[in-house]
Amino acid sequence: MMMWGPGWGMGIWGWIWMIINWLFWIGILVGIAVLVVRLFQQPGGGSKGEDPRTILKRRYAAGQITREEFERMKQELRD
Repeated sequence: MMMWGPGWGMGIWGWIWMIINWLFWIGILVGIAVLVVRLFQQPGGGSKGEDPRTILKRRYAAGQITREEFERMKQELRD
């Protein structure tokens, strides 16, 4: 008596489902990685298209720079 009767191999559909399964789990892991990176991103990093004067005003309003620094940097941006 044969232990592995006919049809033991996975066949084409078995291979296709195995590939789909791997792609699914890889997608889940990539999604988790993207979520973790976005959660731990530094807040207030600013967007790439943000105006330098807006950033400067926000920093002054948050108390990150003094009035003198604000005026000097504002003057430098005008030049």
